[in-house]
Amino acid sequence: IIWLIGNCLAFGLTFSSYVNKREYAYLFSLLGYSIAISRGAAVALNLNCALVLLPVCRKSLSFVRSCICSARAQNYFCNVSRQQLDHHILFHKIIAYAICFWTVVHIAGHTFNLERFIEATRTKNESVNYHLSSLPHNAYTTWINPIPRNNTNPIYEMMVMIPGWTGLLATVILILIASASTKSVRHKVHEIFAYNHYLFILFFAFIVVHGFGRVVKRQSNDEEHSPYLCQTVPERWGNSSECPPPTFDSDPPTTWMWVVGSLILYFLEICLKVVNRFRRVNIREITLYPMNVVEIKMTKKNFKSRPGQYVTIMCPQISYFQWHPFTLTSAPNDDYFSVHVQAVGDWTNKFLKLVQHSKEDDSVMFPNLAVDGPFGNCCENVYKYEVLLLIGAGIGVTPFASILKDICYQHMNNKEMGIVKKIKFIWLCRDQSFKWLDGMLKQLEQTMQNADKRDFIEIEIFWTSGWDVNMQQQMVETISDAVDCLTGLRSKTQFGRPNWKNIFEILASEYLTEKIGVFFCGPKVLGKILKNLCIKYSRMPHITPQFVYHKENF
Repeated sequence: IIWLIGNCLAFGLTFSSYVNKREYAYLFSLLGYSIAISRGAAVALNLNCALVLLPVCRKSLSFVRSCICSARAQNYFCNVSRQQLDHHILFHKIIAYAICFWTVVHIAGHTFNLERFIEATRTKNESVNYHLSSLPHNAYTTWINPIPRNNTNPIYEMMVMIPGWTGLLATVILILIASASTKSVRHKVHEIFAYNHYLFILFFAFIVVHGFGRVVKRQSNDEEHSPYLCQTVPERWGNSSECPPPTFDSDPPTTWMWVVGSLILYFLEICLKVVNRFRRVNIREITLYPMNVVEIKMTKKNFKSRPGQYVTIMCPQISYFQWHPFTLTSAPNDDYFSVHVQAVGDWTNKFLKLVQHSKEDDSVMFPNLAVDGPFGNCCENVYKYEVLLLIGAGIGVTPFASILKDICYQHMNNKEMGIVKKIKFIWLCRDQSFKWLDGMLKQLEQTMQNADKRDFIEIEIFWTSGWDVNMQQQMVETISDAVDCLTGLRSKTQFGRPNWKNIFEILASEYLTEKIGVFFCGPKVLGKILKNLCIKYSRMPHITPQFVYHKENF
């Protein structure tokens, strides 16, 4: 809302200035409302260009997240601030859409401005616009119409002016970045998406130079030459003490003032990432699991993390410019940090092939890796809720692996869990990819049993596809066994999909006044269903429980 108000104010105040201020009276007489629209869009564009890099400054966001409030803080400001930080990528996309919108408005306004400038040079009568267009161009501060002659070509005039060719190039770059940012390109050809985004450097360079043409002029002697009095008698300009010739000047370019702060911050983060590129990462162990899942255990000097955080990884054998985010699956107490990578895209498939090749040939070393992070994410908020509903779909279980491990360590060492009273963990799998988490879940169940807290955590694994009738029959025959025949857990694996409505109704009836944190990592379709259920079952605080929805975002 604050961002939306800022955009409206930026456009509205600038629009009003060009319509009502006397120093712009002659400019408005020449161009009409199109100059107010184009200048208002320019200021709104500057605002969004100043903001667009901030949501992707991961280190700065993690620092702000850690400074705003402690992990268990409950006040309204902290809760709202954390929720906004959880949606930093969405905010980046919204700002990018706004940049595209204001660019179109800005171009449309200046298209009319250029045509009206040219039209004024062709005026034959003694109108004020004719006199304004006839002011000499040999003095920098005297002219207001940048078109020096009639019978001109609009395209030529646009290209010879600095704002013209820089604006054209900036627009072409923006089109390239936007077209490469579509969902289909990001998922199918991630390299095009990644490399096109580096064009933002040229985009910012062109929009900074764009204002140095200083084409838009304001009257500099409006005290001596009142535009409201003298525009009715342009033939008396210079022949009367009340109406000396009007002089014009332009404001200095300001775009660089808007963007310099965010550019410095972003490039500082790039410098830190380059430094991390050369910091040694020791790969302790790489393990292959079914369904193309790779576990990487690593060590790095002074690496400290919190449950639910993530890192970005670069593999120079694949690309020096691609850094991909992966959630940590290790707990802060582990003497290593680990991630689980599933081969689902171009980069991860190439990485899997490198790992497989190194496993098959002992003479081939494991791939080199550079690690940046860790960075904060929504899952850091788990310990501020009384009841937790953790939902992972497929490889989306990775953030909860770190959290569950940390919970296990906390109980093993008799440490306080804050206000957490109950945890319900649901994992949806299409295949037997759950095998890599079996050991940790078994240890967690055993720890809870030893602490006489079997009801503290409830584990449910749903096998949604990839099973046959024989497997289902085996499950039925062994249902009375103490442990599940597939996972070895006391919690039985279920076939099919969860009844989400039933799950939320049970939680709502059992915990009438508690705040329930719903944390999800998985596909958007399921995320929308869960978000709508959270809204539906959170009607009135203190009468029904509050379901607070969080979704993992990189």
